[in-house]
Amino acid sequence: MRETISQRRTKIEDALQNQLPATTEFDQYRDGPVTVGRPRTHGHVFLALVDGLSSEPRSTDRAVPIAAALELASLQTHVHREAIRRDRSHDGEYDPTRDVLRGDLLESTAFETLLSAGGSSEHVRRCFAVLVRTTRRAQEGRAIVSEDDVDPLDAAPDVRRRLGALTGGAAELAALEVGLDDDLCRRLAEHGTELGYRLWVRTETGEKRADERQTTGSRAACRRQIEALADCCPDRSATQVRRQLAAFLEEELRVEFPEQSA
Repeated sequence: MRETISQRRTKIEDALQNQLPATTEFDQYRDGPVTVGRPRTHGHVFLALVDGLSSEPRSTDRAVPIAAALELASLQTHVHREAIRRDRSHDGEYDPTRDVLRGDLLESTAFETLLSAGGSSEHVRRCFAVLVRTTRRAQEGRAIVSEDDVDPLDAAPDVRRRLGALTGGAAELAALEVGLDDDLCRRLAEHGTELGYRLWVRTETGEKRADERQTTGSRAACRRQIEALADCCPDRSATQVRRQLAAFLEEELRVEFPEQSA
């Protein structure tokens, strides 16, 4: 299982290195691991579901650029959020303009990377629409939380859906890539969004607080969403998807699950 996770990470990282804008603004990512503080959750969820939902082994030529596009969009929201935090720290020497422009460049690169995956015009249109919509919603969610000082554990349902939107987009894109019907696309998007929100809560509040509350960001809550995603997959691959996602979260995000369900 760790080998599968490692192989996917390597493919995502290689794609990101190739797609990062050719400007000195991103030298910090080329000189050291791009992965610092970035577990690549969206790319891993997408690739695991593409494998699990496919009826036969698939080439990664189309899937990896989409995974990289998701991670570039995620990095954009991270860069903009950090710009807001630094600006509010009242550091008089900090000008957020540079980081805002860096984030904008990452976003446009994410869209360009998705288009490089190719496919029929209708398929590309639908995938592009998903990435645009979920990126925008993720940005909206973070803006709401930043402006209103919302406790992540007590966020309203519409804010939760925004905060988890990009992970939901990863699940929806996997369904589109495999060619599933609209109903299953919606189900996967909903469960992916819920998982994304719960993982965001763990990141923002800390694992201990999330587990103590035994609510939105707890291990049990994360596990339920993994189960829901796996249940959307064919019986032959549901167990594999369940184990892969659980193992990824254990290894990269330290979300420890009971041994028998890992």
